[in-house]
Amino acid sequence: MRDGCLPGFKTTGAAIMSDSYIIEVSSRAAGIVVRDKAGFRFFAAAPQFFRLEGQLFRSARDAERAAEQFADERDVKPA
Repeated sequence: MRDGCLPGFKTTGAAIMSDSYIIEVSSRAAGIVVRDKAGFRFFAAAPQFFRLEGQLFRSARDAERAAEQFADERDVKPA
């Protein structure tokens, strides 16, 4: 490695975006979102968030907001 880069790895200056994100609420995994052609699809990691399963969101942040709002409504508390 040289300068923190892998050998042969060249950057283009373009931002690298992930195709999936973990969504946490109150330091607990609520689920993950995976990039889809139409946005980000939510997959629940805990029973409390099953109602959001399969929903499509414009962004990962929108999915996180929805999970937070849903948790507030359901009074999900950290373990």
